[in-house]
Amino acid sequence: ASAQCVTGTQAQCFQLQCCVARYFSSMLRDQATRSAGASTQCVTRSTRSAGASSSRMLRDQVESNICRCPDQDAAERMIKAIDDVRTKGDSCGGVVTCVARGVPKGLGAPVFAKLEAELAQAMMSIPATKGFEIGSGFDGAEMTGSTHNDEFYLDDSGAVRTRTNRSGGIQGGISNGETIVIRVAFKPTSTISINQKTVTRGGEETDLRARGRHDPCVVPRAVPMVESMVALVLVDHLLQQHAQCHLFGGNFGGDLSLVAPTISADEAGSSGESKEDLSLAQQAAAYSED
Repeated sequence: ASAQCVTGTQAQCFQLQCCVARYFSSMLRDQATRSAGASTQCVTRSTRSAGASSSRMLRDQVESNICRCPDQDAAERMIKAIDDVRTKGDSCGGVVTCVARGVPKGLGAPVFAKLEAELAQAMMSIPATKGFEIGSGFDGAEMTGSTHNDEFYLDDSGAVRTRTNRSGGIQGGISNGETIVIRVAFKPTSTISINQKTVTRGGEETDLRARGRHDPCVVPRAVPMVESMVALVLVDHLLQQHAQCHLFGGNFGGDLSLVAPTISADEAGSSGESKEDLSLAQQAAAYSED
């Protein structure tokens, strides 16, 4: 609130990384005109964006090897590392990076339904997860504000964009239209063929060694789970956006005057029920018609 703008008044300028600016500019303006086709845009734009540049990772590249790594050289090193720990009877962990392109602006909320918070909850609900990062993640803790802030600018179409994406596509709990980038850490498989110390039910110390066939690394199997969880969270927020913007008050969420009757000052001051009040059935019909 105390930030000042060099070329304009304080009230006219958006503070960098400010959730209030992101919420009101994206939620109330952009959503009102774009939310009707938000789910379609999310799917089609992400597909077009992925194919627009040859340097971007395609799904075929991800699924081209057993590690689900789009970089073939890195995939070969990963396969070798997994084979090495497997032959020793040990296991290893790893990190899954998920990128969501074409996500509409305005998904999420500043406090109780933060988009990154629900993504984190979904990711940490996957078995074997031990860490979650978005954008710059823990590396951002070693940066200064001047180097970490994502500066705003206007693109050729007049839309507000950010020159960098250290916030990972989410600012103040709300998507800003940039690419969402998250990373999820998975621990090594706990069941290994190496002797480990443990305690029996009778309270005696003993050795434990697993037998049988067990995955030396769960990371390759986790890739589709991470993708599915991200998709579920984004669809949930798209449905919430639709409900807020179209079911409860028309295009500008919260304005119930479009579906509720106008109450005069006299009626507002009376304790009795207004004759103009809509019944539950009438309200449901109004929402359905909208």
